[in-house]
Amino acid sequence: MSERYPKIRIHAASGPLVAREGLSFSFYMPHSHEAVAPGGMRSLEAYLTLLSQGPRG
Repeated sequence: MSERYPKIRIHAASGPLVAREGLSFSFYMPHSHEAVAPGGMRSLEAYLTLLSQGPRG
């Protein structure tokens, strides 16, 4: 895995930023949102924690 994620920036001809990268998760499971949400939030929090620590190595 590279140390940097790809950054996408699209600017209008007049200069303002009109689009940028994003992250989307889609889960198709036979469970209710209420059952899955706590684990999904823990995973997202762990991911954000790792991002805030910066590159390792």
